[in-house]
Amino acid sequence: MKYIALILISMLFAYPVNAQNKEKMHAFFNQDSTLVGYKNAKGEIVIPAKIDASFGIPDSFQNIISVLEPTKDDRILSYFLTKEGKRVGKDSLYMFDNVPDCENEGFIRFRDQKTDKMGLLNSKGEIQIPAIYSHIDRVKNGMIAVLKDAVRKKTHPNSEYTYWEGGNTFLIDTNNNVLIQKFPIGDELNFHLVSIDGTYIEGDDWEKFTTIDGKKFAFLNFEKALLTTIKQQFALDIREELLSELCFDTITYWTNNTSLQKKDSMEYLDENFDKIKPILQSIMDGSADYFISKSHLNTFIFDSPAFYKYINHCGDAKDWEYPVYQLVINNFNGNKNSQKSLDFLWTDEGFRLIMASLD
Repeated sequence: MKYIALILISMLFAYPVNAQNKEKMHAFFNQDSTLVGYKNAKGEIVIPAKIDASFGIPDSFQNIISVLEPTKDDRILSYFLTKEGKRVGKDSLYMFDNVPDCENEGFIRFRDQKTDKMGLLNSKGEIQIPAIYSHIDRVKNGMIAVLKDAVRKKTHPNSEYTYWEGGNTFLIDTNNNVLIQKFPIGDELNFHLVSIDGTYIEGDDWEKFTTIDGKKFAFLNFEKALLTTIKQQFALDIREELLSELCFDTITYWTNNTSLQKKDSMEYLDENFDKIKPILQSIMDGSADYFISKSHLNTFIFDSPAFYKYINHCGDAKDWEYPVYQLVINNFNGNKNSQKSLDFLWTDEGFRLIMASLD
């Protein structure tokens, strides 16, 4: 397949990232599991068990974590904790959907509560990028999409929900150097498969940009890449063995849309290929009424060791690097209310089918 060959050489052209100490700190609890601390790989206590565990705490971390800690007088302390036990950035956690930010590639985002601007801390808790941006995306392969000079608006006057209006978007590096102007913010582009000045064979599934110094950057578009994968894999024929090459080791599936089951992928295909083949055939001949949407790797469902690499130390799916995209077929049997879906996880070998809903 096209993407397999590209992935194998992608490290040669990956944008440089911050060097990190790979040794992780691992959590341990006091006797009643109310306080948590951290030990190093040798089992030595580095951070004593004095952190309140009421709000949850990562099982492990490399350099820096966000901490929310209730006090006896019903206040909430918020700060960043480094692997040396240093507390920094009091009351400046970046929260999204009531969840504090998680370190990525040795960096973690913070928000200045006074200015409502965001910046970036490095692995030591030092300011790497000052709080000058309206929004900063997570670091991806040493690059960051940012929004600057936007205005925060409420969805309606009495709403607690807000959004950004206006401003300018950029792609910067972790030293705050602007790489690309008018760069989109989102997770639809693969930052870990980047063609620089044509280092890859690019097709219609690549989004192209020009840096401020004239370099040509192209990022693989995940959604477009899924459709390309399907069309390339079944260009000559639609056979069970070809589909098996695009399957994860196990397939999770719905039975009568009521319960989830898991089965070895080969066994699942033996039983269900006749249902999947018409779906693929309709995609290939253009007769399908379908759409592709970004989904999510549910860490409660996909909790086996085979999926550990797709989940970070905070227990969150690494959707920005290993996203799930769902292929949904509408009205497949003439029933206007019916839908069938196939969920594909992006892996280091390309897209792999992990979930199906065919009933």
